Amino acid sequence: DLSSSDEESSEFAFRGRSRSKGRSSRRSRREKPVPRWCDNYLQDLTTQQSLDPDSIFGPDVPPCELEAVFPEALWRTAGLGPAPKRRRGSSGNWTKDGLAKQEVLDYQQRMGQR
Repeated sequence: DLSSSDEESSEFAFRGRSRSKGRSSRRSRREKPVPRWCDNYLQDLTTQQSLDPDSIFGPDVPPCELEAVFPEALWRTAGLGPAPKRRRGSSGNWTKDGLAKQEVLDYQQRMGQR
């Protein structure tokens, strides 16, 4: 259930980083609601483990356009000024790192997807 609710959008504390020290922070973490998706997550994972991700995302992953993810309006709303114009470095260029067709087929076979 992906509905928006207080339960789903509650703020979770990061381990090792508490906003306040002592017992009160431990108590406040215990009092936070546990999202419903946690009730059966291990069973859900077992059910989904042989699901072909291509059936959800498609076989071709589009390029990640940083300008689309972090548009100019987002920068302005956050009060950060204009978005920096950066050329994508070599670490963002994965065109030569694709999988061979046989590697994809072998993976699908191992995962019971084909």
